[in-house]
Amino acid sequence: MSAPCAITRAVLLFCFCAMRCLLLLAFALSAWPAQAQRPRVVDRAVQEEFSTPDSAHAARFRLAQSFMGAAQIERAIAILEDLYSDRPTDNSYYNALKEAYEAVKRYDDAIVLIDGALARDMPGAEHQLVADKARLLYLNGDEQGALATWDGVLDGAGDQERLYRLVYESMMQVRLIDRAILALERGRAGTEQPALFQTELAYLHSLVGAHDKAMDEYLALLSVNARQISYVRGRLSQALQQEGAMEASLPIIDARVRHNPEIRSFRELFGWMLMEDSQYQRAFEEYRILSRGEEENGHILYDFATQAADMGAYEIAATAFGEVLAEHSDAPIAADAQLGLAGMHRRHGDKLAESSGAQAALPHYEAAVAAYRTFMNWFPGHAEYPEVLRSIGDLQQNVFFRYDDAELTLLEVVRSYPNSTAAHQARFDLGRLAIDRNQLEAARIIFELLEADLGRHSTLADRAHFERALTHFYQGELAIASVLLSSIKQ
Repeated sequence: MSAPCAITRAVLLFCFCAMRCLLLLAFALSAWPAQAQRPRVVDRAVQEEFSTPDSAHAARFRLAQSFMGAAQIERAIAILEDLYSDRPTDNSYYNALKEAYEAVKRYDDAIVLIDGALARDMPGAEHQLVADKARLLYLNGDEQGALATWDGVLDGAGDQERLYRLVYESMMQVRLIDRAILALERGRAGTEQPALFQTELAYLHSLVGAHDKAMDEYLALLSVNARQISYVRGRLSQALQQEGAMEASLPIIDARVRHNPEIRSFRELFGWMLMEDSQYQRAFEEYRILSRGEEENGHILYDFATQAADMGAYEIAATAFGEVLAEHSDAPIAADAQLGLAGMHRRHGDKLAESSGAQAALPHYEAAVAAYRTFMNWFPGHAEYPEVLRSIGDLQQNVFFRYDDAELTLLEVVRSYPNSTAAHQARFDLGRLAIDRNQLEAARIIFELLEADLGRHSTLADRAHFERALTHFYQGELAIASVLLSSIKQ
């Protein structure tokens, strides 16, 4: 190749490369403004975040809160002190800083903080600040200073209920219960309202073991509003667990019931307390009085009998059920009382069977059957009739072991009330009866049909499925039993 040709090719190659570079540069320059402006938008947003005092303070306050949440209290305090110094009228900074001081027991600093707030003359907040200061003085070991500060608020409270309550709540934060009682009693005198703070004083007297005074407060509350009896019972149910509480409280309410027999809520509370103290005979006498002339047709005695049975006072319960039946035989409550009597005998028998053996329990089981049969005679059209009949079959099967009688009774339930809940349970009982007789194939069929009728979304169907698996197990068909049992788990 000649030299001129080589030079020409070199020049052309150079020009091509130069042109390519110029095109790339032009493309880059054309795209640069859009790319370069985006960081400026972010920078401006970041700049705005910290450019104003409000945003800067907010960001630092959030940082302080994060330190508080991470238990880095001193780091939070350093930030909060700066923020509060800049803006001493901001309640958020004040409250956060006071909380931080208290968290690390820097009570002196918290008191100085409150003094600074008091110096700014904050109308409407000064009493709260003073009460807070008193509390912190007490926490800091200056009990006399704290009491003097609280007394200052009380001395100027006059007839303002809220100020007495403010001091009471402040004292309760440091568990000065005796002083809190005095503060509320001063409130009664200062406002000339002797019924003020009844619930608070009743609770406080219970806390310090003055149960007689607590009872006086609760009775005063009931004398004004009898509908508070549920509230009073709720409070007393805890207070009466304390040693000596029942012994101190019962004479008070007993005397008030005798002195004010017309106040029904007093007697209701007295009867309830006697039940709680297991004085069932005395309680029964009070409920008898309550039931006289009542418009509820036996409900008070029925409720007492049910509660006594639940507490294991079977003799008193039986007497109460009997009185309901004798005095209100034509009222709707009579059927419930007869059922309650039968169920009570059944539970009594179960309890004796566990503690003393089956022989001791038999008379009570027989009484249960007799009570069930009386129910069937008196209330043949009652909605509970099928279940009562099934209950008799259950006792025949599982207590007296009279299988033939049990079978006839349970079959009667199934045939007479085929779609009832009692009938489904009776079919299950018949399956169990077949197992007791070692008729495993018959039992399996009963359980399989019951399960099919009920579907697999029923507790009774699941029980039937389980019993069906057991029938295979009893016959040594372990593989089938295992498959059936595994499907229950699924």
